[in-house]
Amino acid sequence: MTQSMLDLLRARADRICEEGIRLIGDFSGMHPVNTPEDLVVIVSGRANQFWNELPPAGKQIQAKLLPEIDRFSELIRVLTRNLPNGAQNKMQGSLEIIRSSVEQEGVAWWESQDEAVDGFRSLIKEVINTLENYCDGSTGEALAINRYKRPDP
Repeated sequence: MTQSMLDLLRARADRICEEGIRLIGDFSGMHPVNTPEDLVVIVSGRANQFWNELPPAGKQIQAKLLPEIDRFSELIRVLTRNLPNGAQNKMQGSLEIIRSSVEQEGVAWWESQDEAVDGFRSLIKEVINTLENYCDGSTGEALAINRYKRPDP
């Protein structure tokens, strides 16, 4: 992977991080799975918070950010397909949590909004650090990605 590709991925990651933090920090909220009035108590080993519904301004950020995350994730999957399975799995897990943090359906991974902001930022950094550890850009190889679109029948 060339240095310019790493720079491109860093720039995309920075945009995703900035908008994701804006979404989570300014528009997101969480509520507990259980309240004192509940007749049935839910016990989950994963988390005990649900995401609140986003306001319209948050939904607009979400709608722009989800396709950007999907493109970023797909590019990373293609570029890292030859990494060791452990590194690929770790990166894939991080990318899935990043997407679910923007999607905000169901259970939240974090206990608070501040923890979600910090966690989101850390996951983005973890993906970029993994790329930098395995792909330092010093090989001088060139990479071209062609997005072929089939003609309409």
